[in-house]
Amino acid sequence: MVDTYFVGFICLAIGGPLIFLSSFHLSNSFPLRAGLILSCVTGAFDASSVPYLLYGVAYDRAGPISLKGFFWAYAIIPVMLVIFQLVLAPSASYQRDQFMDKRDKSITVSAVEVDEGDAVPIDIDSGSPLDDDAMASGLEANLAGTAAKGDSRDLVIGVMFDRTPKEQITSTWFFAIVFFLCIFMCRINYLIQTVFSQLLFFLHDVGLARSITTTFTVLLPLGGIVGIPFVGYLLDDRTTLDASLVVLVSGVVYGALGILPHVGAQVTSIAIFVFLRPLMYTFVGDYCGK
Repeated sequence: MVDTYFVGFICLAIGGPLIFLSSFHLSNSFPLRAGLILSCVTGAFDASSVPYLLYGVAYDRAGPISLKGFFWAYAIIPVMLVIFQLVLAPSASYQRDQFMDKRDKSITVSAVEVDEGDAVPIDIDSGSPLDDDAMASGLEANLAGTAAKGDSRDLVIGVMFDRTPKEQITSTWFFAIVFFLCIFMCRINYLIQTVFSQLLFFLHDVGLARSITTTFTVLLPLGGIVGIPFVGYLLDDRTTLDASLVVLVSGVVYGALGILPHVGAQVTSIAIFVFLRPLMYTFVGDYCGK
């Protein structure tokens, strides 16, 4: 006999990240605030665990609630997603060049020096999608204009725009982010699944471990929502290097504090973790987009 709950959980585990990742293109509709939009998407992803949190609270306080009844009610969410996709969602992913500033009907940027010092004119108001060469040239113009205004230049932006998919996947840029993501995902998911066991091991107090774990389950979805402004600022107004340093230092600090047998250290570790988790997800998406 087939365990339908097991099949349902597998579908939920696959469908959740797919909906999450397929929403990243929304950030292209606001190129100057792409980090903030990605942060909002990540915050919504974190908040998606709230129904399960409420179910757990209701189950503990109001008595046994049918798991079957809960999931029938939860089915409203995927039904709404399907309706949204069919009725309101765009048929194709947003492209960043579709939402460039077009206050001037015809803007031609000239005298942009490239590798050999040639001047490249760029018609920003082109109605057709930009090809690789035009996108790379337009990016050069954008960076040149940004530098002229005195803004800090993010050297990561556009570094792989003119490369083929094969060249991108075989580059150190790709392997670096994959290696980083694998390590952090293992650490993050391992902590989420074993937080109570780890707290019990380090604190030797069942009641205290359970209390902190309950707080952790509440803070986990809230961290992605409360951290939206900070993550948006970090990704939009600071360089990729600054963002990567924040992620790196936060990861080291929460890991170091998490192995100390002190309540304050454990609570601080959890506080850093609930902000680091959405930041890590958003940082990776922003890195890939840039």
